[in-house]
Amino acid sequence: MDDIPKRQLATSLKRQYIISQRSDKPTAWLRSPHLATEIPDDCHRCKHCQRITIQPPFRNSAKAYTFRVYLPHTRNEAAQAARDNCPLFQIFTTGPPDDTKACSRRQLIRQIFSDTEWFWYHRSCSKVSERLRYLYKSMSRRPFIMLVDEVDFGVSLFNFGWASDWQGMASARQGDIAAGYAPWPIIRNGIAGSDEAYSAIQGWLKECNTSHRSNGSCQDRTTTFTPTRLIEIGFKENTYLPKLALNPKGPVSWCCLSYCWGGDQLVKTTTATIESRTKGIVFADLPKTLQDALIVTAKMGMQYIWIDCLCIIRDDPEDLAKELSTMSSIYKYADITISASSAHGVSNGFLQERTWQPVSTLFALPLQTSDSKTGTVQITDYNSYEFENQDPVHSRAWIFQEQILSSRVVDFSSMMVRWHCATISRNDAGWPEPEPEVGDGLMSMFSALNIMGRQSQRGEESSSEYFWSWIVQEFSKRNLSFAGDKLLAVSAIAQEMGERSKDQYLAGMWKSNLLETLLWMREAKSPMKRPRRYRAPSWSWASIDGEVDFPSRFAADDDDERRSRLVVQLVECHAKLENSLTPYGAVRSGSLKLKGKLRWAIWYYDAEELVLHDKFRDEITGTTRKDAFQDGWEENMADRCMDIWCLEVFEQTGMYASRGLLLTEVSTEPASSDGYHCFSRLGYFKLFLTKVSVFQGVEHRIVTII
Repeated sequence: MDDIPKRQLATSLKRQYIISQRSDKPTAWLRSPHLATEIPDDCHRCKHCQRITIQPPFRNSAKAYTFRVYLPHTRNEAAQAARDNCPLFQIFTTGPPDDTKACSRRQLIRQIFSDTEWFWYHRSCSKVSERLRYLYKSMSRRPFIMLVDEVDFGVSLFNFGWASDWQGMASARQGDIAAGYAPWPIIRNGIAGSDEAYSAIQGWLKECNTSHRSNGSCQDRTTTFTPTRLIEIGFKENTYLPKLALNPKGPVSWCCLSYCWGGDQLVKTTTATIESRTKGIVFADLPKTLQDALIVTAKMGMQYIWIDCLCIIRDDPEDLAKELSTMSSIYKYADITISASSAHGVSNGFLQERTWQPVSTLFALPLQTSDSKTGTVQITDYNSYEFENQDPVHSRAWIFQEQILSSRVVDFSSMMVRWHCATISRNDAGWPEPEPEVGDGLMSMFSALNIMGRQSQRGEESSSEYFWSWIVQEFSKRNLSFAGDKLLAVSAIAQEMGERSKDQYLAGMWKSNLLETLLWMREAKSPMKRPRRYRAPSWSWASIDGEVDFPSRFAADDDDERRSRLVVQLVECHAKLENSLTPYGAVRSGSLKLKGKLRWAIWYYDAEELVLHDKFRDEITGTTRKDAFQDGWEENMADRCMDIWCLEVFEQTGMYASRGLLLTEVSTEPASSDGYHCFSRLGYFKLFLTKVSVFQGVEHRIVTII
């Protein structure tokens, strides 16, 4: 193709580009000069970005599409705009040099017919015609394009620049003509505990009680269970009069509070204070977050609330264990859980005026409709609206369990008041909310089990294994004040799943899929030191700190020949509990006995490389992921290595290499008279492909991992 005359090639590409413009995707062209429109004062605006006018095509509600806005700026003009601190063009001009410079004709031809899907995926070019369009524009003096994707709720997501992964969200003021295209209302700070917010909550609660629970889409709360203790809220002479109610009789409705402690609690129930709590609690003596929770409960017309620091005797280990064992029922059967999401600690409160700010500079662009009406959209970084990344409750492990178990949550976030139940999600800002799905940030346990039950009835593959993997991944991202609470803080979720599935729970793992999930691995971040205090056997994800993941067992396609085949066999497994009252809680010890193939190797633990020597080859290498830093290891020493044992879990098949566990022998003496050896897990390995598996011909042996 290099012999094609340059003029002929250019003419051909131009013809293809013109033809590709006739696709069924509408295109928005620019109108200049800029049409005057009101721009909010808190948004960036400059002479550079105000040359852009978004002109959406005629909306077709039956079809979602992406349209393009071609910017009139040359490369030099864009570079100058970036130097002038225009946030839009700073995004456009940030990236690898190849993404900002015109491609040569030779590069053009190579990329059109290449199979580098990742290159084209981030440029929204799956078809050859789209690749031609992109590459032709990349050679232009004006290569900058804005993609506007219309999704379920209208124009909601902006992709700026072909080469940029940055995503923005468009909002518009109510009453602005642009609101018909960008239906996300602009977030305005206000009083979280306003009358409007309470009215919205009562409306959602009424809808759920009358509609959702009657048709079975939300949990029917009919139960004989009542918490051991509840806070009863009295009211007299404009004053709240709370007290601790012991073993409330009869059908009782209650709320739960989910909040960040922010350190040890100054106000809590102990063996010395429980009697006085039953006589009354001075409202003014309570921390602000607890006061706000009582106010919300009363505003919703409810009399009782469960708060952990007041309803559990904190200095009584037996009472603590007993109450933790009922945690699942306490949150599951509560009428509603109040999430004090915006409060960093118990003294902060959550009903005051919100002070939310976007994480990046807002900027405004004009919009013109097909009938020449003008409006303004505000655009900001999509990450600004990641609720779970901003509010402090979403970084706490105990709170994750509380909200997952709750059938209904009213979330006082830093941006808005949100409602979650198994059927709907709502908010008081007027933002569209998607239907709940397995894996949502505030997906309730009941909602997830409902979805998995419907999948089973339809004969689809159940999401239960995926759901637990997601639980562990999300839970492990979060922080614990006491690392020893690792298994306790997820025990109520495990209890709920175990009682339904009748599966055996083993220190954070399930026996039915224990072998498949043995290959959990630490996320690709700097590993933490291995905890000094024992809390789980090394084969459990709960034995380390930090985020963990479960790599998929299968490839992207379902070709049976390409599936990894499980070759290790389970002989026996057990875990000894710390307290019999918490069968899904902390453990004292655990042992896993497997039958599989072991090979010795040299492990460069800091460089994450594995070297095996073979009689046919000098060495076979692979990649690894260590679980944690061991005592005595030196960091940033790429040549540091140690002897290691590799236990193959999935054998090499087709185009997939062997994968397994990295083990170290913890005792040179046999673990028992039958010659079984004891090992401890140190990490995960994946070998590079070879013509013949390096485990071929290796005999099976019994290994015990502790």
